[in-house]
Amino acid sequence: MIKKGQKIFTKNQSALLNVLLSRYSYPETNEITIHLVSENAGLLTLSMIKPKYSAKTLKPDKSMVLDKIPIQKGKNVIKVKIPWQHLEALGNPTTFKQFGNKWHNVYHFIHINRLEEFYNVTQDKRLLHYINKWKKYVDSWSSNPLYKGVETVPYK
Repeated sequence: MIKKGQKIFTKNQSALLNVLLSRYSYPETNEITIHLVSENAGLLTLSMIKPKYSAKTLKPDKSMVLDKIPIQKGKNVIKVKIPWQHLEALGNPTTFKQFGNKWHNVYHFIHINRLEEFYNVTQDKRLLHYINKWKKYVDSWSSNPLYKGVETVPYK
């Protein structure tokens, strides 16, 4: 594969695109637009790998095909919508990092702190929902077997 500016040229007529999605658009459906020039007709297979969560690692689980889209010879503009039902893993809990012999989730607390800062600036009540929700997660860690052996307090 060769990349020149915003253009990507493939030699084997195959390319893997990684797309980072966000909940920012919720409840609007995420949509990907791909501009593609193909020398031949073909098929675009849109698939997604859902991560499998554990407190100490985030590993790929299984791939799932969302759609198969015909490609025409020449210019193609492909718009693909990705319904929220396929994105429940979007926003997986952050993993814990090992410091010495203890495992701490530094990112979760950073995210809560940032949301509180954004709320203080914007006064957007929607942020309070997530601040409180994420704080309740911390309260549940000590009774959840998934979090056995990890710390439930911020790393100092």
